[in-house]
Amino acid sequence: MFSSLIIHDCGTIDGEPTSVTLRASPSFPCAVWFQQDWQQPVPATWVAKEISGFDGTLEVKLVERISEGRIGVAYIAQVLSATQQGTDIQATIPPTLCLKFAKPELSRSLARLGDAWFYEQMESLQGISVPTCFGFFASTAADLDKRANPHESNLDVSRARIKFEIEPWKRRKVLFEDTDRIPCNIDQYPSADWQSDDRGLMSSFTIREKYSKVNLEPRKAIKDVLDDLLELGVIHGNLSPWNVLKYMPPASAAGDERVCPRHNVVHPWGLIDFDRSQMLDLENLCKVDGRLVTRIDRMVMYATAF
Repeated sequence: MFSSLIIHDCGTIDGEPTSVTLRASPSFPCAVWFQQDWQQPVPATWVAKEISGFDGTLEVKLVERISEGRIGVAYIAQVLSATQQGTDIQATIPPTLCLKFAKPELSRSLARLGDAWFYEQMESLQGISVPTCFGFFASTAADLDKRANPHESNLDVSRARIKFEIEPWKRRKVLFEDTDRIPCNIDQYPSADWQSDDRGLMSSFTIREKYSKVNLEPRKAIKDVLDDLLELGVIHGNLSPWNVLKYMPPASAAGDERVCPRHNVVHPWGLIDFDRSQMLDLENLCKVDGRLVTRIDRMVMYATAF
């Protein structure tokens, strides 16, 4: 994982394009679902990944907008450079990535449900059943203003304000139920550090591999991917044609294709967008509810009903 992300051409200051630098940020574990014994603690692996060991810088430039969803806006980003431990590793990174820019009032949702924490839990499936995630990065708006275009000697950073290219939330009515309020089931969260955001509006991003749009056929291949997720206790709560994308293997060689160890195949599809997903403790799963939510055929049936 990279410790910092530099994004070029994502905003302007006084009409001039500018760049921003964000730091790796910790994710937030999601709620516990369908436990048999509610007194039993969640698995130790559910803690957020420690970011102190992250290293290196990923530098990208926004290319074009892909789509807007509930949590944020997705963009294609061109990789300009990638270094870790002082070594150039750009050759190991796809030339273009998908960058999801969170709407400020949903930064914590992106950290918890939108992508970050679930991708950490699915590390063994990255590049196989789900795209490879290169990290979750965040900064307060005030910090971004201070760091904006630091090489411009004539810029008064104390007064400079970034005009972000991506500000769709200014053209919509923000509903209370869409904001990062404290959840009603706060006691079901294993993380003790859930808190309201007292640092002001945040700018948050996740960045991952870019897959191509595709339909939901054939169903058997989709079921195999869902089966991989279920093995880790992940239930994708929003299976739809927009969240099932075609895996495009690297152009270099067939040897770069990533074979699923459970099914011994290269999955042609991958799943994205986990903001409505649920995480199950399979060792402490309610028998009645567990049978219902783990029926993969039922998930695919509902997803293809329309």
